[in-house]
Amino acid sequence: MGSLIKILPQNTFVRGVLTLASGTVGAQAILIASAPLLTRLYSPDEFGILSVFLSMLGLVGGIAALRFELAIPLPEDDRNAAALSVTGAVVVVLFSLALFALVTSYSESLANQFNAPILAPYLWLLPVTFFANGLFLLLNMLCVRHERFGDMAKAKVLQSAITVVVQVAGFSLGGAALIIGRVLGHVAAAIQLVRGIGLDYSVTVRTLKLYDLWRVAINYRTFPLISTWSALASSIGSSITPLMFAAFFGLEMAGYFAMTMMVMVVPMSIIGVAVQNAFYRKAVDAHRTGRLAELILAVQSRLVLATLPFFALSAFVLPDAFVLMFGEAWRVSGTFAVWILPWMLFQLTVTPCTGIFPIVGRLGLALLLDLSLAAAPVLAFSVALWLRGDALFAVQLLSAIASLVYLARISIAYCLAGGQALTGVAVVLRGLMIAAIGVLPAFVVPNVWSGKPVLALLFAISCGALLAAVAIRWAWKRLPEIDIGPYEQGAGSQPAGIAS
Repeated sequence: MGSLIKILPQNTFVRGVLTLASGTVGAQAILIASAPLLTRLYSPDEFGILSVFLSMLGLVGGIAALRFELAIPLPEDDRNAAALSVTGAVVVVLFSLALFALVTSYSESLANQFNAPILAPYLWLLPVTFFANGLFLLLNMLCVRHERFGDMAKAKVLQSAITVVVQVAGFSLGGAALIIGRVLGHVAAAIQLVRGIGLDYSVTVRTLKLYDLWRVAINYRTFPLISTWSALASSIGSSITPLMFAAFFGLEMAGYFAMTMMVMVVPMSIIGVAVQNAFYRKAVDAHRTGRLAELILAVQSRLVLATLPFFALSAFVLPDAFVLMFGEAWRVSGTFAVWILPWMLFQLTVTPCTGIFPIVGRLGLALLLDLSLAAAPVLAFSVALWLRGDALFAVQLLSAIASLVYLARISIAYCLAGGQALTGVAVVLRGLMIAAIGVLPAFVVPNVWSGKPVLALLFAISCGALLAAVAIRWAWKRLPEIDIGPYEQGAGSQPAGIAS
């Protein structure tokens, strides 16, 4: 990892993205490489149990620190950043204790609500994972502030490695091993960051007084008062879907959906999260110089060009690819994946750029948009049950509604940054034109070469990928520059009391 980081480009934004991406690629590679084995060791029902556990965690995990972590990159002096971190840590401890009391009192009732009674004995692990995740969020943003992207990358790889080792070694325990592996992975990642940026900050933290914590809590009260609700709405939107699958269609369908999402969120995990972390720090500087709209356009254009054509091509092979990787029992997951493609595309290309709401002070608007996204699965499942009661129909509706919400989010982001609302739509339309060039052979070649359909499809997709690559290269050269505004190491790069 260290040798790879040394050869990365010197442009700070690109270097930051590539460093994060290298760690995330490694982490996701471990998870994806283990998936064919895990799907043969565990049934869809057992993956459904894991999805219910992770969804329960996801409902509240994003607000573990009341969003104080988002404020950590903002102060000019490192003492205030340290005070924000400690304030967030106190909140995490209090919430973890409250969650422990809740799950120990109502574990059976909670598990039965989602057709997962076997989960009840393991719900006490929820507050443990919640605590580890909360510390990770705080330490992660300290790393962002000081551009310690290498530390973040190492923590991600360690988390995936511990998760997979435990899940494979403990398969005889059934679905419980899937849960225990995830819990230990979260704990390992938090410990890794504590040993890095956490220990580096120890000198500064020891000098803090209670007044320092109170002062930053008041000065940055907008984050817990407004951004918390926005994050909660976003968490509900992403976590409620597996719970609804389990409640209305059973653990098996929840397991199929969980496997689909595990594969489909890989681009978001590798590219989107890396860009989002690097973009947030860059956007603070771009906002100060009045060039935030230019930064959004530069980032979104590159994300669309780099992903949309290949998302379109993948639709032709996803069902068979899932069967090849995971076995015939998982074909339903491949069918889900085809319909989820538009949703994942918009999430990948829009989410990093819409992280500007805290920067421009429009957290209330972010809350409204997150509420609309949280309402998407509720609306989709309600309509699906009312009309047909079919899980696939619910997935189709959910993808369509979520895509529209993301398109609205990017349009509003451009307006807040001083740009034109339809700029984001125009970027997507240009990407669709290039995607059309890429998928054209997939429609033409199999009809001409019908004697060997599989070989014809593979040949068509290869031709399409080549055509798309040529078109992307042509369009990429005409994109606006991404190196906008100051992004110097001197701005909050080394906290007081940290040894170099």
